[in-house]
Amino acid sequence: MRTEESRAIDNAIKKRFFEAIGMLMASKALRGRQTYCRLHDINKRHFYEQEKNIEKAILKPYWLVPLVAYYNINAEWLLTGKGGMFKPAPKPRKERAGRYKNPPAPAAAPLQGELNLEEP
Repeated sequence: MRTEESRAIDNAIKKRFFEAIGMLMASKALRGRQTYCRLHDINKRHFYEQEKNIEKAILKPYWLVPLVAYYNINAEWLLTGKGGMFKPAPKPRKERAGRYKNPPAPAAAPLQGELNLEEP
């Protein structure tokens, strides 16, 4: 039997799911609800019914996957509400410690058949 706590967690995930869909539509990253349903094989009637009544247990876990995989939505935020809605940008790689920050390019060897007019 489901507890109130598990229902509250489920409903919070559903609300964040529809919040993300709304944000993607507002930013024009997603054309609309029907497009999301068609592209990701979601029954649009179930989608609309779930959006209308968060309390119903219609949402399937596979509905969440495209948000994370294709739309840059942060999975931790989607499931727990922690962090930002979008994945953080990757941190730049640190430069390797060494003598040169930008080592000089190696001298190009003459191509076969070219004359090397420089004195040795």
